[in-house]
Amino acid sequence: MLSPEILAKIKKIDIQTRKILSGMSIGNYKNISRGSGFEFEQLRDYVEGDDVRFIDWKSSARSGKILVRQYYEDKNRSIYLLVDVSSSINFGQKKEIVRKIASALSLAAYYNKDNVGLILFDNEVRNFISAKCSMAHTQHLMKTVFEYQNFSNGTDIKPAVSLLLNKAKSNSLIFVISDFIGDNFVDALKIISKKHDVVSIKYVENIELNFPDVGILNMQDIETKQENLINSSFGFSASLQEIDIEITKKLKQNYIDLLHLKDNEDTIDKLILFFQKRRIK
Repeated sequence: MLSPEILAKIKKIDIQTRKILSGMSIGNYKNISRGSGFEFEQLRDYVEGDDVRFIDWKSSARSGKILVRQYYEDKNRSIYLLVDVSSSINFGQKKEIVRKIASALSLAAYYNKDNVGLILFDNEVRNFISAKCSMAHTQHLMKTVFEYQNFSNGTDIKPAVSLLLNKAKSNSLIFVISDFIGDNFVDALKIISKKHDVVSIKYVENIELNFPDVGILNMQDIETKQENLINSSFGFSASLQEIDIEITKKLKQNYIDLLHLKDNEDTIDKLILFFQKRRIK
């Protein structure tokens, strides 16, 4: 399914799910010590509101300014992959790209000792696998993604969101892998983001956004099955480009991370770079 070269790259992906804890956000944690489930992250300048219990007095004396010890919680969150398997994903190489992304993320989660689960959706939930962490579980998840073949329905993410909100623990990390061709995506992700950390991964074929001018064509919508005469001379791709721009804008407005993948890009390299940038935000 995945080449040794790709597997080697996946091991470089650091999803970085551990929650950073500062003196201000630790709150009622009274005993931060070796073996307590927290690890030292860094020293930083004291700011008003920080808990004085986390001031490092020796370092403060040496530096001449008040420094606070910052920790991260050594407790990984659950990860869920929401994978679009609607008809539009069966266009071009989308299906293989989506499979590769889902497999890479599930393996990266396993290497980081995170629990990972899966929801396949089109206009309904087609498969649900609860979050666990083992190589056997990860292989089962990847097998489920690669063997799914029923790409024959429209897109509605709402049933998947409803299931996720019932099944996923609070503050899970949610990846939505889709071409985002369909309604309600942004509204659904806004709902999820109130309880979880959401990352949207979007892949659209270049030809969809840059369809050539070849005159009038009789085309069938791959999801609704409706046939229409389309004049490619009048910007057939313009509506998809507008949707693409609008979704990107709305996700940014709602502070939802977006990784936009394109043709002829190394998917795994892009994932590695994305998480490196996300880690230092």
